[in-house]
Amino acid sequence: MTPITYRPVAELPGDPAYLRFVYHHAHPADPYDDEDTLEQWHVSVLAPLDDEDDEEGCSDGQDPDLAPVIGRARLYRLRDYTDGDRWSAADAESGDLEVIASTVLRGVKSGEPGYCKAFERQIESPVGDLLILDRVHLDKQWRGFGLGPVVGLIRFDGHS
Repeated sequence: MTPITYRPVAELPGDPAYLRFVYHHAHPADPYDDEDTLEQWHVSVLAPLDDEDDEEGCSDGQDPDLAPVIGRARLYRLRDYTDGDRWSAADAESGDLEVIASTVLRGVKSGEPGYCKAFERQIESPVGDLLILDRVHLDKQWRGFGLGPVVGLIRFDGHS
């Protein structure tokens, strides 16, 4: 296994304190089978425009929405309180999601609703929806500073 090496902070292309996260969830006009059970969310990571940002992350009065996208994350929300089967919804979406669902959800093997005991022991409040971080990408110039986990751990409350 290759050891993780970090780049010096002086090489950061901007101040990570001003990174902005923009959440997006689109719902198709035509209903689909698992629409109440599975939601796909996309997060764009916007960089500060330059080093002279003000306290709101804006630069020289410019629109912060013009900031370049320097990363992306994709998450899936498996909703608990629906008529749908979360494992089936995950399985229909991708093999990766199915593996996570079959590991975490109790009902896959036993027919019982809820989470498996091992998962429940690790979670403070093991009830409700399950949020799965599927993918994280950062542009090369922003890599090597330990920001990947930060992007992966962004606050997400699931409200659109």
